[in-house]
Amino acid sequence: VALAWALNAKNSMQMNGGFSAYQLTMGYNPSLPNVISNKLPAMGTTIESKIVEENLRAMHHAREQFMRCESISNKIKRALRCQVRTSNDQYFEKGEKVFYKRNNSNQWHGPGKVLGQDGQCIIVQHGNQYVKVHTCHITRAT
Repeated sequence: VALAWALNAKNSMQMNGGFSAYQLTMGYNPSLPNVISNKLPAMGTTIESKIVEENLRAMHHAREQFMRCESISNKIKRALRCQVRTSNDQYFEKGEKVFYKRNNSNQWHGPGKVLGQDGQCIIVQHGNQYVKVHTCHITRAT
């Protein structure tokens, strides 16, 4: 039941481009009680049905928890976009598709194709350019 409420909370909240996942799939958002569009009977503070009240409280709690987790995940995404140096040996196969960063840029380039590897140095073909990239500045394209 908690998973269903969490999914409903996530899918009915506005995401990229101002549309929710619900709206992109169904063409409309679910009609939920709110202060903007409710008329007088729904604006009352007493709720006749205990089940409806519990469901609305569960949905509200699920939305709050989703927004809390989303803010934490934004911090993680921001940290993962930064330069990460690895100490383990990675091997990239010839022809493998990769994304890479240049020294003065925070932006990922690619996808490029691996031509070869010499220790920690990888030769990548990106269009008509050949780029030498260290393993800490490269990631596999998935």
